Amino acid sequence: MVAKDVKDLLIGVVTGVVSMLPGASGATILVIFGVYGRLIKDVSHIRECLLKDLRFVIVILIGIVIGFFAAAKGLDWLIEDWEIPLMFFFAALIIVQIPVIKEMGDDGEPITPWNVAAFIVGFALIMLVMLFGFEGDYEPEGAVGFALMFLVGIIFGLSKMAPGISASTVLLALGLFEAFTAAVSDLDLRMLLPMGLGLVFSVLVLSKGIDYGLSKHRKSSYAVILGLTVGSVVDVLYRGVGGFEDDMLLVVIVCIVVGLAIGYCLNRLAKLYTSENPEQSR
Repeated sequence: MVAKDVKDLLIGVVTGVVSMLPGASGATILVIFGVYGRLIKDVSHIRECLLKDLRFVIVILIGIVIGFFAAAKGLDWLIEDWEIPLMFFFAALIIVQIPVIKEMGDDGEPITPWNVAAFIVGFALIMLVMLFGFEGDYEPEGAVGFALMFLVGIIFGLSKMAPGISASTVLLALGLFEAFTAAVSDLDLRMLLPMGLGLVFSVLVLSKGIDYGLSKHRKSSYAVILGLTVGSVVDVLYRGVGGFEDDMLLVVIVCIVVGLAIGYCLNRLAKLYTSENPEQSR
Protein backbone atom coordinates (compact mmCIF):
# COMPACT_ATOMS: atom_id res chain seq x y z
CA MET A 1 0.00 0.00 0.00
CA VAL A 2 2.87 2.38 0.83
CA ALA A 3 4.46 1.83 -2.58
CA LYS A 4 1.14 2.58 -4.27
CA ASP A 5 0.72 5.76 -2.20
CA VAL A 6 4.20 6.91 -3.26
CA LYS A 7 3.32 6.27 -6.92
CA ASP A 8 0.04 8.20 -6.60
CA LEU A 9 1.86 11.02 -4.80
CA LEU A 10 4.43 11.28 -7.63
CA ILE A 11 1.61 11.34 -10.21
CA GLY A 12 0.09 14.23 -8.28
CA VAL A 13 3.43 16.09 -8.12
CA VAL A 14 3.97 15.78 -11.89
CA THR A 15 0.38 16.87 -12.51
CA GLY A 16 0.85 19.90 -10.26
CA VAL A 17 4.07 20.97 -11.97
CA VAL A 18 2.64 20.56 -15.48
CA SER A 19 -0.56 22.37 -14.47
CA MET A 20 1.49 25.50 -13.77
CA LEU A 21 2.85 25.63 -17.33
CA PRO A 22 0.73 27.55 -19.86
CA GLY A 23 -0.10 25.28 -22.77
CA ALA A 24 0.19 22.10 -20.71
CA SER A 25 -2.85 20.35 -19.26
CA GLY A 26 -2.67 18.70 -15.87
CA ALA A 27 -5.72 16.61 -16.74
CA THR A 28 -3.84 15.23 -19.75
CA ILE A 29 -1.12 14.02 -17.37
CA LEU A 30 -3.81 12.26 -15.31
CA VAL A 31 -5.01 10.60 -18.53
CA ILE A 32 -1.46 9.54 -19.40
CA PHE A 33 -1.00 7.85 -16.01
CA GLY A 34 -4.41 6.17 -16.23
CA VAL A 35 -6.10 7.79 -13.22
CA TYR A 36 -8.24 10.43 -14.94
CA GLY A 37 -11.37 8.30 -15.36
CA ARG A 38 -11.13 7.12 -11.75
CA LEU A 39 -10.88 10.68 -10.40
CA ILE A 40 -13.78 11.99 -12.50
CA LYS A 41 -15.91 9.07 -11.34
CA ASP A 42 -14.97 9.81 -7.73
CA VAL A 43 -15.84 13.52 -7.81
CA SER A 44 -18.98 12.97 -9.90
CA HIS A 45 -20.39 10.32 -7.54
CA ILE A 46 -19.40 11.36 -4.04
CA ARG A 47 -21.48 8.90 -2.04
CA GLU A 48 -21.02 5.91 -4.32
CA CYS A 49 -17.32 6.32 -5.16
CA LEU A 50 -15.45 9.16 -3.45
CA LEU A 51 -15.93 8.01 0.14
CA LYS A 52 -14.69 4.53 -0.78
CA ASP A 53 -11.69 5.92 -2.68
CA LEU A 54 -10.83 8.80 -0.34
CA ARG A 55 -7.25 7.74 0.41
CA PHE A 56 -6.34 7.70 -3.28
CA VAL A 57 -7.90 11.13 -3.89
CA ILE A 58 -6.21 12.69 -0.85
CA VAL A 59 -2.76 11.37 -1.84
CA ILE A 60 -3.18 12.66 -5.42
CA LEU A 61 -4.29 16.08 -4.13
CA ILE A 62 -1.32 16.32 -1.74
CA GLY A 63 1.00 15.59 -4.66
CA ILE A 64 -0.67 18.22 -6.83
CA VAL A 65 -0.28 20.83 -4.07
CA ILE A 66 3.42 19.99 -3.70
CA GLY A 67 3.93 20.23 -7.47
CA PHE A 68 2.00 23.51 -7.60
CA PHE A 69 4.16 25.06 -4.90
CA ALA A 70 7.48 23.90 -6.34
CA ALA A 71 6.63 25.08 -9.87
CA ALA A 72 5.18 28.37 -8.61
CA LYS A 73 8.39 29.15 -6.74
CA GLY A 74 10.45 28.61 -9.88
CA LEU A 75 8.10 30.49 -12.20
CA ASP A 76 7.76 33.43 -9.80
CA TRP A 77 11.53 33.86 -9.84
CA LEU A 78 11.80 33.40 -13.61
CA ILE A 79 9.00 35.85 -14.38
CA GLU A 80 10.71 38.53 -12.32
CA ASP A 81 13.98 38.28 -14.26
CA TRP A 82 13.04 36.70 -17.62
CA GLU A 83 9.45 37.73 -18.32
CA ILE A 84 9.74 38.36 -22.09
CA PRO A 85 11.72 35.19 -22.97
CA LEU A 86 9.20 33.23 -20.88
CA MET A 87 6.37 34.58 -23.05
CA PHE A 88 8.00 32.93 -26.07
CA PHE A 89 8.58 29.72 -24.08
CA PHE A 90 4.90 29.68 -23.13
CA ALA A 91 3.82 30.42 -26.71
CA ALA A 92 5.88 27.47 -27.98
CA LEU A 93 4.34 25.17 -25.36
CA ILE A 94 0.83 26.29 -26.28
CA ILE A 95 1.34 25.99 -30.06
CA VAL A 96 2.49 22.37 -29.76
CA GLN A 97 -0.68 21.48 -27.86
CA ILE A 98 -3.07 22.75 -30.56
CA PRO A 99 -3.05 19.56 -32.71
CA VAL A 100 -3.54 17.45 -29.57
CA ILE A 101 -6.60 19.41 -28.47
CA LYS A 102 -8.02 19.10 -31.99
CA GLU A 103 -7.53 15.32 -31.87
CA MET A 104 -9.08 15.09 -28.42
CA GLY A 105 -12.23 16.72 -29.73
CA ASP A 106 -12.51 14.47 -32.76
CA ASP A 107 -15.66 12.38 -32.38
CA GLY A 108 -15.58 11.00 -35.92
CA GLU A 109 -18.41 13.25 -37.09
CA PRO A 110 -18.16 16.08 -39.66
CA ILE A 111 -17.57 19.62 -38.41
CA THR A 112 -20.85 21.50 -37.97
CA PRO A 113 -21.66 25.24 -37.85
CA TRP A 114 -22.17 24.80 -34.09
CA ASN A 115 -18.58 23.55 -33.76
CA VAL A 116 -17.30 26.56 -35.70
CA ALA A 117 -19.41 28.89 -33.55
CA ALA A 118 -18.01 27.26 -30.41
CA PHE A 119 -14.45 27.86 -31.65
CA ILE A 120 -15.25 31.50 -32.42
CA VAL A 121 -16.71 31.97 -28.94
CA GLY A 122 -13.53 30.65 -27.31
CA PHE A 123 -11.28 32.75 -29.53
CA ALA A 124 -13.40 35.88 -29.09
CA LEU A 125 -13.28 35.55 -25.30
CA ILE A 126 -9.47 35.75 -25.34
CA MET A 127 -9.53 38.68 -27.77
CA LEU A 128 -11.89 40.53 -25.43
CA VAL A 129 -9.55 39.77 -22.56
CA MET A 130 -6.66 41.24 -24.59
CA LEU A 131 -8.62 44.46 -25.04
CA PHE A 132 -10.07 44.79 -21.54
CA GLY A 133 -8.04 42.40 -19.38
CA PHE A 134 -5.71 43.16 -16.50
CA GLU A 135 -2.05 44.06 -16.72
CA GLY A 136 0.44 41.36 -15.76
CA ASP A 137 1.32 43.05 -12.47
CA TYR A 138 -2.30 43.27 -11.30
CA GLU A 139 -2.78 42.29 -7.64
CA PRO A 140 -6.39 41.44 -6.74
CA GLU A 141 -7.67 43.25 -3.64
CA GLY A 142 -10.99 43.64 -1.82
CA ALA A 143 -14.26 42.09 -2.93
CA VAL A 144 -13.34 42.27 -6.61
CA GLY A 145 -10.03 40.55 -5.90
CA PHE A 146 -11.82 37.82 -3.91
CA ALA A 147 -14.22 37.21 -6.81
CA LEU A 148 -11.39 37.10 -9.35
CA MET A 149 -9.34 34.61 -7.34
CA PHE A 150 -12.50 32.53 -6.83
CA LEU A 151 -12.74 32.50 -10.65
CA VAL A 152 -9.08 31.43 -10.83
CA GLY A 153 -9.94 28.45 -8.60
CA ILE A 154 -12.87 27.54 -10.84
CA ILE A 155 -10.65 27.68 -13.93
CA PHE A 156 -8.10 25.39 -12.32
CA GLY A 157 -10.81 22.98 -11.22
CA LEU A 158 -12.19 22.83 -14.77
CA SER A 159 -8.70 22.24 -16.16
CA LYS A 160 -8.34 19.16 -13.97
CA MET A 161 -11.63 17.71 -15.24
CA ALA A 162 -11.26 18.39 -18.97
CA PRO A 163 -8.09 17.13 -20.69
CA GLY A 164 -6.74 19.79 -23.05
CA ILE A 165 -7.65 22.80 -20.93
CA SER A 166 -4.61 24.67 -19.63
CA ALA A 167 -5.67 26.84 -16.71
CA SER A 168 -2.35 28.68 -16.77
CA THR A 169 -2.92 29.59 -20.42
CA VAL A 170 -6.28 31.18 -19.57
CA LEU A 171 -4.80 32.99 -16.56
CA LEU A 172 -1.92 34.25 -18.69
CA ALA A 173 -4.41 35.70 -21.17
CA LEU A 174 -6.42 37.24 -18.31
CA GLY A 175 -3.30 38.92 -16.95
CA LEU A 176 -3.65 37.04 -13.67
CA PHE A 177 -0.88 34.46 -14.12
CA GLU A 178 1.80 36.46 -12.32
CA ALA A 179 -0.57 37.24 -9.43
CA PHE A 180 -1.44 33.55 -9.22
CA THR A 181 2.17 32.29 -9.18
CA ALA A 182 3.11 34.92 -6.60
CA ALA A 183 0.16 33.92 -4.39
CA VAL A 184 1.12 30.22 -4.47
CA SER A 185 4.84 30.92 -4.08
CA ASP A 186 4.32 33.26 -1.11
CA LEU A 187 1.47 31.18 0.39
CA ASP A 188 -0.69 34.32 0.42
CA LEU A 189 -3.87 33.12 2.16
CA ARG A 190 -5.80 36.23 1.05
CA MET A 191 -5.58 34.87 -2.49
CA LEU A 192 -5.29 31.14 -1.81
CA LEU A 193 -8.52 30.95 0.24
CA PRO A 194 -10.87 32.18 -2.53
CA MET A 195 -8.90 30.11 -5.05
CA GLY A 196 -9.43 27.02 -2.92
CA LEU A 197 -13.14 27.75 -2.58
CA GLY A 198 -13.42 28.18 -6.36
CA LEU A 199 -11.58 24.91 -6.92
CA VAL A 200 -13.91 23.04 -4.54
CA PHE A 201 -16.95 24.67 -6.16
CA SER A 202 -15.88 23.62 -9.65
CA VAL A 203 -15.15 20.04 -8.61
CA LEU A 204 -18.31 19.51 -6.56
CA VAL A 205 -20.80 21.57 -8.59
CA LEU A 206 -19.51 21.72 -12.17
CA SER A 207 -18.08 18.21 -12.59
CA LYS A 208 -21.39 16.74 -13.76
CA GLY A 209 -21.76 19.53 -16.33
CA ILE A 210 -18.23 18.93 -17.63
CA ASP A 211 -18.89 15.20 -17.83
CA TYR A 212 -22.14 15.87 -19.73
CA GLY A 213 -20.51 18.34 -22.14
CA LEU A 214 -17.59 16.06 -22.97
CA SER A 215 -19.81 13.00 -23.43
CA LYS A 216 -22.77 14.58 -25.25
CA HIS A 217 -21.17 17.55 -27.05
CA ARG A 218 -17.54 16.51 -27.26
CA LYS A 219 -16.58 18.30 -30.48
CA SER A 220 -18.19 21.62 -29.54
CA SER A 221 -16.70 21.47 -26.03
CA TYR A 222 -13.22 21.01 -27.41
CA ALA A 223 -13.88 23.60 -30.11
CA VAL A 224 -14.29 26.16 -27.32
CA ILE A 225 -11.05 24.93 -25.72
CA LEU A 226 -9.29 25.14 -29.10
CA GLY A 227 -10.54 28.69 -29.59
CA LEU A 228 -9.27 29.66 -26.14
CA THR A 229 -5.89 28.06 -26.90
CA VAL A 230 -5.40 29.69 -30.32
CA GLY A 231 -6.46 33.05 -28.88
CA SER A 232 -3.98 32.59 -26.05
CA VAL A 233 -1.13 32.07 -28.53
CA VAL A 234 -1.99 35.41 -30.14
CA ASP A 235 -2.16 37.08 -26.73
CA VAL A 236 1.11 35.65 -25.41
CA LEU A 237 3.03 36.40 -28.63
CA TYR A 238 1.67 39.95 -28.58
CA ARG A 239 3.08 40.41 -25.09
CA GLY A 240 6.40 38.84 -26.01
CA VAL A 241 6.92 40.80 -29.22
CA GLY A 242 5.85 44.02 -27.50
CA GLY A 243 8.65 43.74 -24.93
CA PHE A 244 11.31 42.16 -27.15
CA GLU A 245 14.76 43.73 -27.34
CA ASP A 246 17.67 42.76 -29.60
CA ASP A 247 19.88 41.50 -26.77
CA MET A 248 17.21 38.91 -25.89
CA LEU A 249 17.45 37.10 -29.22
CA LEU A 250 19.62 34.16 -28.15
CA VAL A 251 17.70 33.57 -24.93
CA VAL A 252 14.38 33.79 -26.78
CA ILE A 253 15.53 31.22 -29.34
CA VAL A 254 16.58 28.85 -26.55
CA CYS A 255 13.24 29.34 -24.79
CA ILE A 256 11.32 28.58 -27.99
CA VAL A 257 13.34 25.41 -28.64
CA VAL A 258 12.93 24.20 -25.04
CA GLY A 259 9.19 24.96 -25.13
CA LEU A 260 8.73 23.04 -28.38
CA ALA A 261 10.78 20.12 -27.02
CA ILE A 262 8.83 19.87 -23.75
CA GLY A 263 5.52 20.20 -25.60
CA TYR A 264 6.55 17.50 -28.07
CA CYS A 265 7.52 15.11 -25.25
CA LEU A 266 4.20 15.66 -23.48
CA ASN A 267 2.34 15.03 -26.74
CA ARG A 268 4.26 11.81 -27.40
CA LEU A 269 3.43 10.56 -23.92
CA ALA A 270 -0.25 11.40 -24.41
CA LYS A 271 -0.38 9.67 -27.81
CA LEU A 272 1.47 6.62 -26.46
CA TYR A 273 -0.97 6.25 -23.61
CA THR A 274 -4.01 6.83 -25.85
CA SER A 275 -2.87 4.20 -28.35
CA GLU A 276 -2.42 1.66 -25.57
CA ASN A 277 -5.60 2.65 -23.69
CA PRO A 278 -8.09 3.97 -26.29
CA GLU A 279 -11.05 3.51 -23.98
CA GLN A 280 -9.73 6.16 -21.60
CA SER A 281 -9.18 8.78 -24.30
CA ARG A 282 -12.93 9.34 -24.63
